[in-house]
Amino acid sequence: MESEHRLHPSSVFFSIVGALRSFVVPVIIAIVVARSFASFWLMLAVIPAMIAGTLHYISYRYRLTEEELIIRQGILLRKVRHVPFTRIQNVNLVRNPLHRMFGVAEVQLETASGDKPEAVMRVLSMDAVRELRQQVDADTVAPSVTSTTPASTPLVQLSLREVALYGLISNRGLVLVGAVLGVASQFEWWEVGEEQVKQIPALLERFLQIEAPPLWLSIVTGVALALIIIVALALLSTAWGVMRYHGFKLTRRMDRLRTEYGLFTRIQATIPLQRVQLLATRQGPLQRLFNRVSVLAKTAGSTRQSSDPDESTIVRRPWLAPIFPAQKMVDLIEAVLPETRWHSLEWRPLAPRAEWRIRKRLIIVFSLIALPLTLLLKVWVVPLWILAVLWASIYARKFVLHSRWALGDRVVLFRRGWWFRRMAVVRIDKIQGISIRETPFDRRHKMASLCIDTAGSGAGWRTVDIPLIPAETAALLRDQLYLETSRTDFRW
Repeated sequence: MESEHRLHPSSVFFSIVGALRSFVVPVIIAIVVARSFASFWLMLAVIPAMIAGTLHYISYRYRLTEEELIIRQGILLRKVRHVPFTRIQNVNLVRNPLHRMFGVAEVQLETASGDKPEAVMRVLSMDAVRELRQQVDADTVAPSVTSTTPASTPLVQLSLREVALYGLISNRGLVLVGAVLGVASQFEWWEVGEEQVKQIPALLERFLQIEAPPLWLSIVTGVALALIIIVALALLSTAWGVMRYHGFKLTRRMDRLRTEYGLFTRIQATIPLQRVQLLATRQGPLQRLFNRVSVLAKTAGSTRQSSDPDESTIVRRPWLAPIFPAQKMVDLIEAVLPETRWHSLEWRPLAPRAEWRIRKRLIIVFSLIALPLTLLLKVWVVPLWILAVLWASIYARKFVLHSRWALGDRVVLFRRGWWFRRMAVVRIDKIQGISIRETPFDRRHKMASLCIDTAGSGAGWRTVDIPLIPAETAALLRDQLYLETSRTDFRW
């Protein structure tokens, strides 16, 4: 019988740190509003966390067998989990400066069970992490891989300039500004700020030694303040990008992908190639301006951010490249999924009358919105409605122009979008569901939408949804995909 293992003793300390992170805002408020209650909030955070962390450390055990990971925890309520190695989709590591100081890491094991990791082991020593990874790799690496396979092949390595550019494009500085505005509203700092704004003319008079500043000077001052705010937001976004994705590197080792990134908190995400459900690309207006694209991989176990304090650093769906030169996108896709064979694909358009259908649908929606607005805007509704109709015509034309689908030997691809462009590359052997959607208007015009789902598709993550293609084409494509999937054995 395999021996049971404990977490690293520092797990108690990290439990306390996690609890303190949840009490940051109450402690700050206590210090600002009533300093006498600050120590009370600190005790309220530390003492229960110390007790809970100690009990968790004492009761938590895990055991590695030849086929699975067995986790046992709980004192009053006992919980035993069996996680087969063959079901593990991703093995992710999170290491902030404190983790590196203690020589430990937080391990997140993802299966196809949902949005949250199957197991979050906080924290393990690096020796224990290596042992766990070796056991998982032994059960998930394809048998065809031999020792002659290159140890590691770098696919993406982002420079400091690239991650700074990603931060600038992402506009994450607005998130911090929103948080500051929320705190300001709670403390009623608006009145203080309003008084400071009213004093600007007086400050100008005192600084320039004039009785009343001219209008042009007030305008220039306002524009300067706006530029300062824009530059500050850009700097905040750039700093976020550098801290988040500093040293980003994507490597391929045998049949596994590994990403590593982060300035202070280092994150490692491991993805078996055989478990990649799809590759997705995203390109917004700013990314097109800089000729960049974002590429990510989705597996059945890819997770989203968790609100659980014990899982406060859950790794998001892993980027293959948060920012990447658009002209090299095809090379990256084929390096990860060689079966794509991009240059042999035949891209097919939507139905001939798809543009007319989209334009008509938007005009009807705008007309319904304009009717109640006539009571408020009266005659001004007419020019606004005309502008909306013109925009609907442009949008419908651009959408149809940039929407294409293709069927390869082992993949299905679909790209769509005009302002924000998206593309998905789906492996046929990972398809879980194929359906055709038809509205009464679709049937009238002999059109249909083909929907393809893979394992783990959730809200906002329908794999492929090809709208407004000929109904006959949709039926033929559905039957062909069904035949191809029935010939292959599904593997996680």
